[in-house]
Amino acid sequence: MCLLVLIVLSPIAVVRNQRSRTAAAAKGIRIEGVKATKSLKVGIGSEALRQEIHAIVHSQKRYSRAEEVPGGVDVYVRGNIWTWGEVIEVRFSETSEGTDVYTACRPRLATTLADYGQSGSDLSLFIELLQQRTDSGQRGHGN
Repeated sequence: MCLLVLIVLSPIAVVRNQRSRTAAAAKGIRIEGVKATKSLKVGIGSEALRQEIHAIVHSQKRYSRAEEVPGGVDVYVRGNIWTWGEVIEVRFSETSEGTDVYTACRPRLATTLADYGQSGSDLSLFIELLQQRTDSGQRGHGN
């Protein structure tokens, strides 16, 4: 039975991983192993950004909680069939034009070797929600 499940799920996991990585790359998200990263600018200050991040976490079932950390916020993503969950690290610094934001998504379980594209998908969703709430209209830059 286990061998049958492995034979059926392996090709599905490979295709899912490839599709997720391609979709993330098209949105400017950089993926290295199981970690996804992206930098962007938003047109609001850091305190308003913190409030928007907390509002996203409270309004979406995908996120379990947000924790304040020096220089940013850590957002915890609930697990699913592919992973035990992720942590989205949001770090930011205020500039004269708004706030520079660096985001990184990694599996919550440090020993995870394959996430089947979940980090890229979760980071993509979070950034999309953040851009909608901040009305930045900017797609970000690099990393």
